[in-house]
Amino acid sequence: MEGNKLLSSLCYFSIFFAPLLFPILVWIFGDEVTKPHAKKALWTHIIPALTAIAAVLVIGFLGIWQFQNNLENASMVLLISTSIAMVVCFLISLYFLIWNIVKGIQILIS
Repeated sequence: MEGNKLLSSLCYFSIFFAPLLFPILVWIFGDEVTKPHAKKALWTHIIPALTAIAAVLVIGFLGIWQFQNNLENASMVLLISTSIAMVVCFLISLYFLIWNIVKGIQILIS
């Protein structure tokens, strides 16, 4: 049982050393106790990356649209939208970083 707790906890702590690889390997090769933790950890590693990709796409499309329409304050709108996107991505990443640390500690203690 201790090995299962350690492996499940390492899935969450892998955000520091192998964010995608370790949970995928545990999800594939792990036992029934560790697989749910590996799946949750994998999603908590993927979600911040997906939000960053979405933010880059939105900023890119917004910039293309504004500069094609020759708006007067296109650079200011692009600067504000980029700042908002960066703050949102930072907050989401920080939330999932803290969540992974807390879950990893909870599993080790339990």
